[in-house]
This record gives sequence, structure tokens and C-alpha cells, in this order.
Amino acid sequence: MTVELQLCSVCGSEQPAYRIDAIAAGGGAIFCCTDCWKKMKMAACNPTNLHDQLLSALMKAAPRLTDRVSKTIREHLIDSIRAKMQMVSSPEFIDRIREIADVIVTCLRRDGIVYACAGGSSAGEAKHLVAELVGRYKLPQRRGLPAVCLTPCPALLEDFSHHDIYVRQVEALVTEHDVLLGISAAGNSVSVVRALRRAAQQGAFTIGLCGGNGGEMLDASCLSLMVPSDKPQTVQECQTAAIHILCDLVEQALCSDSDNADPVMV
Repeated sequence: MTVELQLCSVCGSEQPAYRIDAIAAGGGAIFCCTDCWKKMKMAACNPTNLHDQLLSALMKAAPRLTDRVSKTIREHLIDSIRAKMQMVSSPEFIDRIREIADVIVTCLRRDGIVYACAGGSSAGEAKHLVAELVGRYKLPQRRGLPAVCLTPCPALLEDFSHHDIYVRQVEALVTEHDVLLGISAAGNSVSVVRALRRAAQQGAFTIGLCGGNGGEMLDASCLSLMVPSDKPQTVQECQTAAIHILCDLVEQALCSDSDNADPVMV
């Protein structure tokens, strides 16, 4: 705690507040009066209460907003922050990301392929994951990692229903050596759920990225990562963060910088 008197950002009172350089695992800095700081330290054993305190501080620290557009902007940002705070404070969530990364690494080490598919507006996230694996995430000169994004091909839609568009591709491409990762905001995309189930029948390992209560994807996936939000836009933002984390972990596990700056598989 650094002495630097200012108004309290949490309760808004005119009591002298101190600059707090670190709050629990949140990092950063905030101005708190003595009473609020005591409450926040006590709340450290109750993550939900701690989240409320931190979010309240963010709201107090934000500029005074009166117009509708500014309030909408702040609401979206706070929703995203709230979900990510719950993710970072959940040991189960962090362990699940680690498990999923381990599965992908094992698949690639055994010459398998990572396939991805998604429903509706989440399709961009499936392409994003594949682009980061085939291209790169951080390491600029590593070789591409084998990954394929299944797409709702118009030619196939002439002969197969939209619900089975991914199933047909899974039947043709996915083997027991591969991983299929499905993405859905609510976890109920029929085409993705059917693809996951078909992939499992063929011996592939299935992974689901979802939100809300997980929907049907929970039963269709060997492993699932559920974002703690029922708002599709917030779920998708958090899934993007999860995809970045997965790609970072995969690169760390599979690639290393050699003396000639040419990362290689290890």
C-alpha cells in the first residue's frame, strides 16, 4: 500500500483513500479508504463478494457517464470483465484449460490433426483457432501445426441438411488419432453437437467450448470448457481469450527457439 491520499474509488466517500498497488490476484491499482480496504481483504475468502467489490470499484473509477451510448459501452466492458474475473479465480476452469491443451499437444505429437467447427456466429472462432495453429500465435518462424476448420460448404448443403453438414465431413476426415473441437455460445448448436458425437463414435477425442449451462455439448464432449456467462457476446469474447491461451500453451509445449531462430517440434 502506497500513501497517496485521494477520494475512495469504492464507496465514493470523501474519506482519505490510499493507493492499493495489488488487490488479491487482480493486480493493478485502486484507491481505497481504510474501511473499504478492510472489507475487500475480508472478501478475499469469498470470490463472489470480491468480484462485486472490484466491479464496484471499476464503476466508481470510470468517468461519469450520462448518455445512453457511453453507458452501453461500459455495460459491455463490465460484462466481459466480470466473466473473466470468474474464470481467472476458478481453479477448475484453469485446470480444464490445461487439460485441453495437453490433449491437443498429445494429438499433434502423435501426428494427429486438430479439427474445429462452430455454430452460427461462433464460426469465426473456429477459423481463428485453426489460423493460429497453422500459422502462428507468438513464434514467428515455427512450422505450421496440422489443423483444419470444417465449414458449411454450399456444395454439400445441396445434398445434406444443415444439421448434418459437419457430420459428413467428420465421417470423411476425422480418425481415432485426431481431436475435434466444437464451439458454441450456448452449447446447443445441433450441427456441432452431432459432429462431436460422430467424431467420438469414430474414436476421436472431442472438446467443447460453450457458455451458459453448457447445453447438449456437455454430454457430447470428452472435455468441455464452459464460460461463466449466458450472454452470447460475452461468451464469444471469453472464448477468444481461451483460444489464445490454448495456442500459447501448445506453442510452449511443441516449439522451441533454436540458435538460428527457427523453432522446431520437440
